[in-house]
Amino acid sequence: MKESERSGMAVLDVTIPTGYIVQQQKLDAYILSKRVRNLQRAKFAEKKVLFYFDFVRATINYFLLNLINWI
Repeated sequence: MKESERSGMAVLDVTIPTGYIVQQQKLDAYILSKRVRNLQRAKFAEKKVLFYFDFVRATINYFLLNLINWI
């Protein structure tokens, strides 16, 4: 049986280090920019960011996450 070249919906859970935050407005703007076509939603929750993808291909995917040091 041959493996699929891409998955179904996928969620990436990224833990944010203590002392840093991610602005939800920046995540929303990133989604609207469509820089990552298959990225449909991003949500900042306490100490983590959840990224929701329509699919993930078998090839390498990457994107940039800006963190703000909250003092």
